[in-house]
Amino acid sequence: KNIKFLNFGLGKKKSVSKIYLNKYNFGDYSFKTKTNKFEKAMIENVNSFFKKNIKNNKNIIYKSDTQGMDEEILFSIDKKYFKNINILIIEITNHNIILKNKDYFISILKNFKKFSTKNLKSLSINEILNKIKNKNEFDLFMSK
Repeated sequence: KNIKFLNFGLGKKKSVSKIYLNKYNFGDYSFKTKTNKFEKAMIENVNSFFKKNIKNNKNIIYKSDTQGMDEEILFSIDKKYFKNINILIIEITNHNIILKNKDYFISILKNFKKFSTKNLKSLSINEILNKIKNKNEFDLFMSK
């Protein structure tokens, strides 16, 4: 009863964008990798969404799986909202944007106490940064 299903994605800005479909893999739709088949997707600004929906809730679980745009959206979130996010899960694939914004990324990490991979292997902040430096793709789970 506390879950809402909303038919839009979150991004840096409000827009309507083409989302390219992969007929062989339903989980591999993309805004970046172009195919012959696409649909239109509504994108809402991530901060407008949080402003309307978070209020005083400190039990937010934020999971992002945006085929290479997770980091861009993460860096778009206003700092004030991280105090409301109890669990944050993203795919690390866009290493260059993290390396260009390393200090800001570290400041986001400092909002959380525990870090692990998909297989629940614990990570330190230094291990996360080394994986990024070595261009490893991985799911990053963060919790308070």
